[in-house]
Amino acid sequence: EELLDPMPDLFIPFVHYIPISNAHDAVIFAQYFNKHPDMTSRMAQAAYDWLFEHFPPQRLWHALAGRISKNS
Repeated sequence: EELLDPMPDLFIPFVHYIPISNAHDAVIFAQYFNKHPDMTSRMAQAAYDWLFEHFPPQRLWHALAGRISKNS
């Protein structure tokens, strides 16, 4: 996730995703999470659970389609 992305509007950093602001962060976090795959799995599952609790598939696809049409 990049800091300028809308991700912070939906998810909580270090609970649902890893905020990466530069290449150094990406390397450090990649090394850390490569050694702790259980944490990566828990974070991904937490994000997935939150997303589908708050955005049923139909609502999610509608929101994504709206964002794509705005950027076209």
